[in-house]
Amino acid sequence: MQIRQATLDDGQQIVRLYTAGIPIWQRLNPQGQVEDLPYEALTIYERWLHGGAWMTLETGAIWLSHLLSGSGQALVAERDGEICAYAEAFQNQEPPLGSHLHLAQMRVAEGCDDEVHHQLADAIQQAAKEAGQLTAAYPEYDREQAIYYRKYFGANEALRLRRYALSAQLGKSFYKSQAYFALTFEPASKMGISGLQA
Repeated sequence: MQIRQATLDDGQQIVRLYTAGIPIWQRLNPQGQVEDLPYEALTIYERWLHGGAWMTLETGAIWLSHLLSGSGQALVAERDGEICAYAEAFQNQEPPLGSHLHLAQMRVAEGCDDEVHHQLADAIQQAAKEAGQLTAAYPEYDREQAIYYRKYFGANEALRLRRYALSAQLGKSFYKSQAYFALTFEPASKMGISGLQA
């Protein structure tokens, strides 16, 4: 298996990696009802609504081009010519964490063995050494993600953030908040972590 920087030629396989996780493709019809449709029947925007840039080759290529122009890092794990994992990370300098590489997303194909997870995690940690530390964030309710980060990255919770969405319309005050955890990572061997139980 090889871990390497993604290229524009990888776009189609990365899209397949992401779209494989969508069991049902849907959209609202003109009457406001949800309808199930095949992937091909949706517009690029309707596909994008299911999960962002990697839901279609067109937007994925634009996003990857942006990353490869220096805006971030894009890594793939390739085995026998097939991409089985993908990760994006961004260099940041902000308080209270200072200089760090932020792991924005990581997707591993269903059924991949632990080796893929470990090798991609190791490559991301190597990339983070220059930055000083590696960070990631996840919603408070996603304990599975917390266990994953601890198992493969040796992560420690660094801080909790609360995000608020407020309506800009005068006289209306609906809001929604969601707690997020930010993590910093130490090598798993340092922490003696080989895996956690839920």
